[in-house]
Amino acid sequence: PMLITDFSDWLVKYVNPIIVSDSFKEKAAVCENEKIYGCLQNKENYIQSIIDYISGMTDGYAIKAYNELITF
Repeated sequence: PMLITDFSDWLVKYVNPIIVSDSFKEKAAVCENEKIYGCLQNKENYIQSIIDYISGMTDGYAIKAYNELITF
């Protein structure tokens, strides 16, 4: 599913590289931005990351993701 892959790619940019799986290490190393979610040490940080991701979606992307989810 596109939504899960895209969220994972986005989240890697904003978490501590220590917690990133090996498959995402290279992507995490390239990003020099502030790691605003730390190590996702609590549920609230993870929930906030989901809210931030959804709020940053364009209308077209949100519709496409929704349509993908309901077609299963």
